[in-house]
Amino acid sequence: MTNAVVKQEKELYMALTKVEEQIKAVMPKSWDNEDLKRLLSCAALQSRRWGRNAQDRQEILANLDVGTFIEAVTTAASCNIMPDGRRGYLITRRGKAANFGKGGYTVTFQADYKGLIDVAKRSDPRIMNIHADTIHMNDVFEYEEGSERKFRHSIPKETLATGRGEVIAAYAVAYYEGGHYDLELVPLAELKQIMSCSSASYGPNKDWPLQMHRKAAIRRLCKVLFGIPDLAKLMDSEHAIFDLP
Repeated sequence: MTNAVVKQEKELYMALTKVEEQIKAVMPKSWDNEDLKRLLSCAALQSRRWGRNAQDRQEILANLDVGTFIEAVTTAASCNIMPDGRRGYLITRRGKAANFGKGGYTVTFQADYKGLIDVAKRSDPRIMNIHADTIHMNDVFEYEEGSERKFRHSIPKETLATGRGEVIAAYAVAYYEGGHYDLELVPLAELKQIMSCSSASYGPNKDWPLQMHRKAAIRRLCKVLFGIPDLAKLMDSEHAIFDLP
């Protein structure tokens, strides 16, 4: 790690410390000062993931709209998700509107599907578990609606060696007490349409398609999980990426 990189990360961290009170005002009541410090550190370190290489990263940092970086971190805090690269990401995009119209790179917060699951389970005590997965051509999948609902997804042992085949759909299911569940199924054609809405040239939408397919299904599921404010915030902040026209 070069001294220049460490300096840039420290500058991002210091920019966040200047608005600590703003972040405290929206972060969960369960968070303490240690959680706040971890948030600021995670956010600053996320800059290591920007760009395909060191040259790209330097260009992004040199033309970064720091105001949007602060806004993205504040959004993450208000939604009770750490932007740690596992449950949430800070995504950069080139745009003419950055830096008050001078152009450059803006930053937006984007939750991972695991982050959405965490928020839903924390916020609604009825939810026992949420599971999301992709369905592949060689998987066994059965799904029927009606008076006798049926849902089954399994991966044949032999496909672990030969391959599960191409993705054909994704689903998310929320399990409640008493054996009840809600399930949302997203066919491949809609997954492709959703992914095409992203303008980022790299990042989770482009680099980790299976995870993002799961997230698309979870977002559909979240639309039936009413009364969860944190989920509503996330849905609003990402509508341009995941909601079909």
